Amino acid sequence: MSLPPKTDDSFHGQTIQIAELPPGLNSQCSSALDFLDWAARLVCVGSGGRHAATIQIILPAQDGCIVRADILRQRLVISKSIERVEEFVSLDQHMTAFQESQGASTDLLSILSYAAGAILEQQHVQSSPGVNQELQARLSFPWICPAPWTPKRLVLVGCRPEVIMEKWLTAAFNLGIHITIVGQHGRWLQHQGFCQSVEKYIDIDMELDGGLADRIADALIKDGTAYDGITTFTDTYFVDVARAAIRLKLPTAPLSAVETAVDKYKTRSLFPGDCNSFQVDSSAELRQSMSDGLVTAYPLIVKPSQGWASEGVSKVTNEAELFAAVAALEPAKHGTHIVIETYLDGPEVDANFVLQDGKILFYELVDDFPCTSERDDLPGQENFLETEMLYPSNLPPNESDIIRDELRSMLVKLGFHTGVFHLEARITNSSMAYTSANGVDLRPHGKQLTKAPTATLLEINQRAPGIMAQYITAFKSGVDWTALQLLAALKDTVRFTALAHEYAPEAQPITAIVFINTEFPGTYNGECFAVDLKRRRPDLGAMVYQGGSYYHYTNPIATAPNLVGHLLVSSDKGRKHILAAAKEMRREIRLPITPFRA
Repeated sequence: MSLPPKTDDSFHGQTIQIAELPPGLNSQCSSALDFLDWAARLVCVGSGGRHAATIQIILPAQDGCIVRADILRQRLVISKSIERVEEFVSLDQHMTAFQESQGASTDLLSILSYAAGAILEQQHVQSSPGVNQELQARLSFPWICPAPWTPKRLVLVGCRPEVIMEKWLTAAFNLGIHITIVGQHGRWLQHQGFCQSVEKYIDIDMELDGGLADRIADALIKDGTAYDGITTFTDTYFVDVARAAIRLKLPTAPLSAVETAVDKYKTRSLFPGDCNSFQVDSSAELRQSMSDGLVTAYPLIVKPSQGWASEGVSKVTNEAELFAAVAALEPAKHGTHIVIETYLDGPEVDANFVLQDGKILFYELVDDFPCTSERDDLPGQENFLETEMLYPSNLPPNESDIIRDELRSMLVKLGFHTGVFHLEARITNSSMAYTSANGVDLRPHGKQLTKAPTATLLEINQRAPGIMAQYITAFKSGVDWTALQLLAALKDTVRFTALAHEYAPEAQPITAIVFINTEFPGTYNGECFAVDLKRRRPDLGAMVYQGGSYYHYTNPIATAPNLVGHLLVSSDKGRKHILAAAKEMRREIRLPITPFRA
């Protein structure tokens, strides 16, 4: 924090009396006084029309060290009642509990010497008790660890674009984790001075040729550094990282579990649910499978056995479409087997878990709205492009519990007991369905159910959810998926357990991811659509707290339909309000895309 110099006796024409401070103040007291001084100067100059400032000092209730360096900012900065948050302690700084009832001095300097941090309330806040309730909702968890902090070294395999890496490296820095990146030559993180948390970048051949695990292990052995863990957030590297971890004697999930989870056909075979499936490698094998009677009805889903998100996934309604979809995915083109399975009706959800020894520490269920191929109110009916995701799910409690319990059992059966997991599933025989009356939403369909609801697993990802979900969960619930994956890889159980605590329900807004797609390829020739939206429609822009275009001026969009950006949206007025706003945002967004010339 950059503050006005304390040696001046005037500031913007206003006289400030600076008292002489006694010697020997601890760092917490000095930091707190700097914060008070900064706030006083805001009032003196009338910054933003301010004539008063309400500050709350946050005091520790127990001895120990802060769980992460930015924990107060991470949990409080999004509050509409708080203008500024600051910590006064570092990770390695031991705090002593302030206990007034046991004789602690109550003069100001003595109190400040205990301070963990402070907040400045927003000017519009009418009641400090309301802020106190919000602090209670967001900070009622063990954010002080009794054990002293010790630095750890972690290997992160794979390098992604800055927009994705930023959250991971920020979490590592604030957890005091020293990162070594193992990745391909020429990535941006190889340049010096990129991030304080990254100690080194080890350049190796990252080709998926069967030898990657040994190249990772050999490079780290040659490096000679003692590491405490290894992880990746890139799906294609999971198996090789697990094999490397075994060689290096570092923590990892069972190799058999990892190999099954990355293969959609193996996963489906182990947990078929209400879905029939088979696997082929070519159109010729498909013809033989049809002769064997494996195709009995349409529609069907065709997808690669390994792949990112909805990459290569298509819904087919007849034989011609089936053969076309398989031809597009033949191994010569895609490098993996092809799974053909029953198309399941019923709401699709994302189910995200934090597990410790098989016990659920945190769980969220998210409504994954019908994709473009399942909706008639949006373009792109031939593609599985995502449209909206809404937090929390609108499924009734009994169906939510079925999904939670059945999917947790599947994870444990596979051999996953501790870590973060992103699962996708459908609930069949649900009492709910997506209807378009008064806007698309998940509502009771009113039909008589002949079977009990059941969860059918679509896929397991042994990692944090994607970047958009990482931001939205941190905003809504206070849970940082990236931090938890890093801590799980290090087996840092104390901090892992502490940081899996979510906000109290009253502090959690309705939130949504609104995906923005384009119908045609071309060149992006303009500013970010989110900036334009906020300027033209500030009422809608006020609901958007993160997001924008993935493309910049003159960037080509080579294929379409395609995802070009997203908006993360929140509302304290309920589900109906946020969905109506999302629909209006789609209508108002102008994508500055110039089609390619024929």
